[in-house]
Amino acid sequence: MRLALYIGMNYSAETLTLSRRPHAAAPSTVCIRAAFAAVIGLLIYSVFSVANARTLHSLDAIRTAAEQFIRASASSSNATVIATAGELDPRLQLAECTGDLDVTTLNNAPIAARTTVGVRCRGEAEWVVYLPVKIETETDVLILREPASRLAHISASDVDVQRRRVPGLGNLYLSKHDELQNRHAKRSLPAGTALTVDMLNRDVVVKRGQQVTLVASVGGIDVRASGTALTSGGNADRIRVQNATSLKVVEGVVESSNLVRIGM
Repeated sequence: MRLALYIGMNYSAETLTLSRRPHAAAPSTVCIRAAFAAVIGLLIYSVFSVANARTLHSLDAIRTAAEQFIRASASSSNATVIATAGELDPRLQLAECTGDLDVTTLNNAPIAARTTVGVRCRGEAEWVVYLPVKIETETDVLILREPASRLAHISASDVDVQRRRVPGLGNLYLSKHDELQNRHAKRSLPAGTALTVDMLNRDVVVKRGQQVTLVASVGGIDVRASGTALTSGGNADRIRVQNATSLKVVEGVVESSNLVRIGM
């Protein structure tokens, strides 16, 4: 801007002189000088513009870093994770990061179907950008062949294994037949439903008030005691049991219809 102003002042002075001298340079010469000055100014502006453009960090590179972080954090041999970062405002201008980009989820939150990711520059120019990332997974899931009624038990013959694109990381979806054992539907489910963990309840094998056997391993030896279940539960559920002798209340894992294992 200073250079352009200086040229303009000289040009004004030259024009004033020409108007007072009868033998001044022809107007064509003045036009040539003015055009030359304009070209020089344009070249200087272009140089500075290119220099500034080169110092800005690519917004696409920031989105790519966020997507790569999600894929690396959720890698699975049996599934394909698709991460799509949200668009950044094209008016956003960030200095080129000469150091590493540090990528994390917001507040180290677990990865979900929609996750906010922070991309931070650790170089000379320090900045951080937060952007949303949509996460989907192509994985094998169990699909109902026919409708299932509430409380119905679903067996391997009732489902097909299909490859589907599902929201999130797919860890809530059932993919193996043995995951159906000792479970029943919480509610009615239509045909074609991709089964998730929260659609099924475990069958209750120990009921509240039932007499059970407590088992604890001490030095490689199983120690047994009688107890009363204070809560109901299915296989692998944690329930509370009162020791019949000491009356102490402990928590254990249901192993069968009358056996609860506790840790010592």
